[in-house]
Amino acid sequence: MIALWISYTVLISVLLSGAALGLEKALRLYGRSARWVWAGVIAGGLATPVAIFSLHLLPNGPASVAVVPEPPSVGAILLDPLVMAFTPPASLLEQLDGPLMILWAAMTLVLLLLVTGGALRLARQRKGWTRRPLDGDRVLISADFGPAVVGLRHPEIVLPEWTLGMAPEDLHLVMLHEREHQQAGDTQLLTAGLLSVLLMPWNLALWWQLRRLRGAVEVDCDARVLRSGVSGPEYGALLLRMGERISGMGLAVAALTEPKSLLEGRIRMITEEKPRGRLVRAAVALGLTATVLAVACETPTPLVVQEELDASAEPAANALGIVNEMIRITPDASFEDRLLVFVDGEVIEDYDLSELSPDAIERIEVIKGWAAVQIYGERAANGVVQIFLKSDQAVTTGMVDAVVRTISRKVADGPVFTPMTVRPEITNKAAVIRAMEQEYPQTLR
Repeated sequence: MIALWISYTVLISVLLSGAALGLEKALRLYGRSARWVWAGVIAGGLATPVAIFSLHLLPNGPASVAVVPEPPSVGAILLDPLVMAFTPPASLLEQLDGPLMILWAAMTLVLLLLVTGGALRLARQRKGWTRRPLDGDRVLISADFGPAVVGLRHPEIVLPEWTLGMAPEDLHLVMLHEREHQQAGDTQLLTAGLLSVLLMPWNLALWWQLRRLRGAVEVDCDARVLRSGVSGPEYGALLLRMGERISGMGLAVAALTEPKSLLEGRIRMITEEKPRGRLVRAAVALGLTATVLAVACETPTPLVVQEELDASAEPAANALGIVNEMIRITPDASFEDRLLVFVDGEVIEDYDLSELSPDAIERIEVIKGWAAVQIYGERAANGVVQIFLKSDQAVTTGMVDAVVRTISRKVADGPVFTPMTVRPEITNKAAVIRAMEQEYPQTLR
């Protein structure tokens, strides 16, 4: 059921987010890169439900083969045997599968169109930008877009025109930051993250992870700039000044500035000294990560939940109603005219199910015609009803007697079956011949 898979995917993404927070904290304490942590949890949130569903589709073993004996060579026309197994009707969650799939596809399509439209607008703007040498590199100069890195195949640095009036040392820091984005392939990483999230747009946890990925990309870039020998206070002051002029460039663009909430975290990372007791803090963070991952691994999959829902449903009550409607049973009929009824393999002579709870029944099967006679002999000429109880239900005499009594509660119109040794009287021979000539191949006529 789609609703179960959606709930499971969101839950796994939330748990992976908690694990990623702990791992990111441990890495930051030692000045390590953390953007790949968030890229990994985005990929994990997408791949985990897909992998579980795919493994479920793999065959567990060789398929079973049913061997049906050949019918006896008699002059009577033998039709196909009737074998029926009753399953519970579709639940409310299963009925939502179609609407949820339509809504999912519509959300993805709309967002893809919006992203495509934004990329096309950026491409049109890019045609009007000019190129010029700057700080030992060739950059694009826009009217008011940037500083940022744009492009996937060949990322280029773009600066707004007003940055050309900055102090040389500040402009050098801006170029240094954007070069780090360019060399690290951050634009491609952010674009891949955005497209991955669009595959499951209803998963709010993935959108939050994408935001964290964006922040981690910028913090990692800041760390690389500082390791090149740049002064922390000087670089932090530049970020503040740039933040007053421009806002973020979008989810899939590597830019110098970010929204204030992310910019505050970057400034704190630059200015704060490494805390004491880093080893203990890192161990606690890693312990949190391991705990959350363990919870994620123990989370029941949709397949397990579905099995539990099926077990807790009441398919037997529905099946009993279908049996009563489809099978004609006469309680006071002679032995030759009665159905052959089994409960867990034991023949029942009484016809009453009133004392049997539907919750105790696992499934009901009905076999009619030639198939019933071939398996159970002449006594099954009128059909066989097989009722299988759940493994934890004890078969008592009262329960066994109750099975058949309930089947006979409702007598419905239906065909009366004749043993295969008795030639039936066909009253519509012409209609039968026409139907067989139309439906059956020559060899079966």
